[in-house]
Amino acid sequence: MKRLIYFIFMLAPLFFGGCQKDDVFEIFTGGTWRVVNYYTTSNWDKTYDNHALATYTPDNKNLEILNSFTVVFNEDGTMEGSLETQRFTGNWSANPDDRSVSITHLSPSSDNLTGMSKDFIQKLENVRYYKGDSRTLMLAPESRTSYVQLTTVLNN
Repeated sequence: MKRLIYFIFMLAPLFFGGCQKDDVFEIFTGGTWRVVNYYTTSNWDKTYDNHALATYTPDNKNLEILNSFTVVFNEDGTMEGSLETQRFTGNWSANPDDRSVSITHLSPSSDNLTGMSKDFIQKLENVRYYKGDSRTLMLAPESRTSYVQLTTVLNN
């Protein structure tokens, strides 16, 4: 009987440890996020999809521009960021129960958004889901067949 109780006690963390909700503030508000790339995936539910296709390859000059875009999610539900030649502000909220996220009221510093800046703002407006941690964050639209990947900026 003691063995059975010991066995159940040892297995309990395996069954109940995965039920913990995300700490959205720890994930989102840990600092400045830099855009890594846009990806197309066929398996959003897989933790790390090694078959996701990057939109921009390392030899593409547009990747350098995209990597300069930043986002900061503030604890008060506001957000701000930088684009090619502009800044933007907005609001955000996230629900750890279904890992949904809402980004609203995006307001660029100018109405003359073009190119990659305009594309990035449109992608943010369409975001509905997140996954990741305080180092890597992926934001996906309703279809979850593509995502924007962000990484935290390390302070020197």
